[in-house]
Amino acid sequence: MKRPVSVAREVALKILQEVEKEGSFANHLLEGYFERTGMGLKDRRLTYLLVYGILRHRNRLDWALSEHSDHPIEKLTPWIRNCLRMGAFQLLDMRDLRPSVAVDESVRLAHRYGHRGTASLVNALLRKLASAGYGHIPDMAEDPEAHLMIAQSHPGWLVKRWLKRYGPETALKLCTANNLHPPLTIRWNPIKGGDLEQALADLQNALERPVRSEILPEGFIIQGPRPIIHHALYKEGKIDLQGLSSMLMPHLLDLKAGQSVLDACAGSGGKACHVAALMENQGEILCIDHRATKLRALDQRAKRLGIKICRPVCANSDKETPWKTGSFDRVLVDAPCSSLGIIQRHPEIRWLRKEEDLRELARIQGDILKQAAKALRKGGRLLYCACSLEPEETDKIMRGFLEEHPDFRPVDIRGYIPRPLKNMVNMDGALRLLPFVFGIDGFFAFSVTKYKDRI
Repeated sequence: MKRPVSVAREVALKILQEVEKEGSFANHLLEGYFERTGMGLKDRRLTYLLVYGILRHRNRLDWALSEHSDHPIEKLTPWIRNCLRMGAFQLLDMRDLRPSVAVDESVRLAHRYGHRGTASLVNALLRKLASAGYGHIPDMAEDPEAHLMIAQSHPGWLVKRWLKRYGPETALKLCTANNLHPPLTIRWNPIKGGDLEQALADLQNALERPVRSEILPEGFIIQGPRPIIHHALYKEGKIDLQGLSSMLMPHLLDLKAGQSVLDACAGSGGKACHVAALMENQGEILCIDHRATKLRALDQRAKRLGIKICRPVCANSDKETPWKTGSFDRVLVDAPCSSLGIIQRHPEIRWLRKEEDLRELARIQGDILKQAAKALRKGGRLLYCACSLEPEETDKIMRGFLEEHPDFRPVDIRGYIPRPLKNMVNMDGALRLLPFVFGIDGFFAFSVTKYKDRI
């Protein structure tokens, strides 16, 4: 009787296929498969390791495979290509695993998702790789571009941009940071959790090794096991999952209880619910998104966290919008973007994005910002932020907005920036968070105020 295919490896293969062909995000696929299959903890860990390991190191694995193959890797079907990557990752990066297991499991999958010929190819190529290893990979001194593309596994178009803009040293830091395992960060929710001074004591009693962030008092880094969403503190609404960079953004709005706030791109409500907490759950937050599924998630999140002032509305913020001109004290534009600043959390982004995407995203961002600016009353404050560092989505958006809106002027946000990050506010007044500092995500933000009526 033939031994069945490893469930963990087969699920990993299916996820890699969906990421490559459908542009899906791995974290959502993992959650879905774990729930549907009822996989045990050991299999879940293996699936997670395989999926994220291959997404982070895809170019390096392809390089090693191509060194020993007579068949161009890119011409194979995605199923067989990912069978090979999975086998290569287990052989070269999972040293505790017996090589025979890595080869055998990959061949079984190649039989199931290919045919006898592709299974033979997988078997022969992985056996060569098991004895030969990676081979020579150019180092930084020899060829910076090749090193970052292969050893650090980033697409060529992005490597070229970063080398030109930052130089080799910073480009290497960016790529290296993107390949690290991201920290798990949570936000303490005072609406349900109470006094922040008690937060650390409560967390220490309930979670393993929580560490208070150096950047924000409500932010904590969790060292212990995942996932947090099954923990009582999460279900009770005392904590929420949120990155530190994302957590910082609402602070830049100088929020006060009782204000009216527009969140023009609310998504599933991470920042909106944080805004509500900073407003002591008093006032109103109009939460706009064009995706009904995101707004349902926002509503569920708000209920879990005890937030009562978020009002979700389904609409397109880059078109005519369902709000009255000049009616909000604060406006948040957390713009849809390339997400190239959060590759560490979502390694597949580097493979899903293309350079030409930036131009279209910038057009959408500009349109949303133009519409959102109309909502701000005189003396109010608007914050634009994006989890990207690319000029099309950051500096050019800021310059273009200020040129087209003479009734707005920049706000000095230095007073709202935590001491460790103050040097990341540039001379132009914009905040640029680099992802190799304090384990944060790459983010850009600028703030403006409407200081006179437009003529």
